[in-house]
Amino acid sequence: MRALLIIILSVLVITPSIAGTIDDNLTARTQATKDNDKIKCRIVLSEQFDIESFKKKMTMANSTRAERHAYVINSLREIAGRTQPDLLAYLESGQIRGTVDDYSSYWIANIIIAELAKTAIESIAARSDVDVIALWREPELIEPIEVEQSAPMSSNVEIGLDAIGAPEMWELGYTGVDRLVANLDTGVDGYHPALISRWRGNNGAPWQECWFDGYNPDNEYPSDTYGHGTHTMGTLAGLAEITGDTIGVAHGALWIAANTRNNMLGSWQWLVDPDGDPSTIDDVPDVVSNSWGTSAADTCWDNYWIEIDNCEAAGIAVVFSAGNSGPDPESVANPANRIESPYNAFSVGMIDGNDENYPIAEWSSRGPSPCDHETIKPEVVAPGILVRSSIPGGGYQLGSGTSMSCPHVAGAIALLRQYNPEASIDTIKWALMQSAVDLGIEGEDNAYGHGLINVRAALNYMPPPDDPFIYVSNHESFDPLDGFPEPGDDVELVVTLFNTGIEAYNVFATIISEDPYIDIANDSSYWGDIGPNESPDNEFDPYLFSIYDSCPTGHEITLTVEIYADGYSRTDEISILVHAPADHEIADYELGNREFTISNFGRYGLYPSDLNHQWHGKGFVTPRQTINYLLEGAVLIGDGPTRVSNAARDENRIIFSDFAPLATISSDQPGSFADLEYSSSFDDRNAVEPLGIT
Repeated sequence: MRALLIIILSVLVITPSIAGTIDDNLTARTQATKDNDKIKCRIVLSEQFDIESFKKKMTMANSTRAERHAYVINSLREIAGRTQPDLLAYLESGQIRGTVDDYSSYWIANIIIAELAKTAIESIAARSDVDVIALWREPELIEPIEVEQSAPMSSNVEIGLDAIGAPEMWELGYTGVDRLVANLDTGVDGYHPALISRWRGNNGAPWQECWFDGYNPDNEYPSDTYGHGTHTMGTLAGLAEITGDTIGVAHGALWIAANTRNNMLGSWQWLVDPDGDPSTIDDVPDVVSNSWGTSAADTCWDNYWIEIDNCEAAGIAVVFSAGNSGPDPESVANPANRIESPYNAFSVGMIDGNDENYPIAEWSSRGPSPCDHETIKPEVVAPGILVRSSIPGGGYQLGSGTSMSCPHVAGAIALLRQYNPEASIDTIKWALMQSAVDLGIEGEDNAYGHGLINVRAALNYMPPPDDPFIYVSNHESFDPLDGFPEPGDDVELVVTLFNTGIEAYNVFATIISEDPYIDIANDSSYWGDIGPNESPDNEFDPYLFSIYDSCPTGHEITLTVEIYADGYSRTDEISILVHAPADHEIADYELGNREFTISNFGRYGLYPSDLNHQWHGKGFVTPRQTINYLLEGAVLIGDGPTRVSNAARDENRIIFSDFAPLATISSDQPGSFADLEYSSSFDDRNAVEPLGIT
């Protein structure tokens, strides 16, 4: 789908920050603390990396993952290096005065962690370069609900992997080969037979790029004295190569890991650039699994939000366990309960993968999010009951909890990244949600979210990799008389194919339909070779069909388009509305204190300029006969990041409207709700992938 940009001109006033604030939790702690006692604080500086501007810039530039990673890491380091020195000097002098103990600075989020006395807290909060000072809390492991000892199996696949469709991906060759995965946990037993061969440090990379021990920085080989991280990594990437015992979703991937004890922030910072070179990404994982949170599930404090966003901007997908505090509502742990979007705190609940009905686990944390008491959580679910995986010492164990379900999803993301390494994180997560198997009550709900992930089904929602990928980008159906398909017409159908992949040879396509109101006369057309980003049509050999007289106006004809090329095939669908013609029209609202132009094809304003030659409107003016505030506007409607119907210009200022008018513009003065009302209708039949909306 073509890239789109809408620019809305308006007045934006930004008030400079006068001083930082002290969050409520820290205020409460200071009130209960002696003056000279130190409190561990998180100091967030005012200037932060602008995620939204970055996304727009990188999207418009059609940048690669490597380019995005380099831009993010260099920007983060530059911001911290430029804004922190003055505050660090203040903290150093505070150590001499006795108001500051230990402190550490980080560029991953432009923050400083410091142990401060009350007076230092108040002084720092008054600084213009500080946004907020918050109480620092170390995250907590989401403990398994139950564990049982188990034994290795010979040549067997763990049952939960079947439940999410992983074996079907393996059959297609997607096992995680050439991908890198990670977890932030208690560490990993690097000697475990299911994991030893695919630790990146055993595959030619320096250990410092492959293992970070926050508790013991000099530890050169992955270890895990607790066991939790070894279990989650097993589900993410485990395979005992000698026996074939398969416990991991992405068992062909390499892995790196961090023991986050005592240094969670250091772990995040290491993770986004393990080799310290922003220009390389072979050391940067595709996904990181997080089975930790906070016990304060009823709060929405924003610890780690900046780190999570910057991590994903750098190209690493982040997923979180939802928590084991169910079945109570609003029990999803923080930061999995975050609500800004369904992507930036992707939370995973648990079902019983051993039961063919996949019931929700009693302990799986439920939504809605306590942040607004409305947002549905979790996003998806995966197997989490009695999941067999690796434990330190070479053994296996059955564990239950969302800690076990989360790495299933992380492994699925690695498989989808193997299919298309350049796919965006939001697109991959969206594909998993759209393809999830709906369980429980119909639709998204606060137990199952979108449902049980199915990674093979998610493949159908992914943008194409480096192969031909041909789809119907446009179609026009008309009869020779008035150009619109109506009952009784003989219709010509011109289809435009677009190839977003590599060159395809000897392309032809057929149409089929079970519609009772049409009769197809010519069902095949030949396109020849279609190169990358080419979009030819079959104008000289259109499809032909007749619409019966009995077909009702407003009926939608569905045609399946079967596309073939050398070594390639794909099916697509198009819909054709049987309707009477309607002209493109605009109308000007000129009443009261405002002027505004509307249309029946999804565009608005249309102020006379070098942008608008065909349609000359009023823009948006208030008070009347003063400055115009809108050159043009457009409707955009989508159901995800890869399917949007719109009437906006692309990056080359070219308009290709997905909308077509269905009726002329009518007006009522006065109307039912206002002094002047306009009404009309249009649909998105011209879209690359029509949503079927009117």
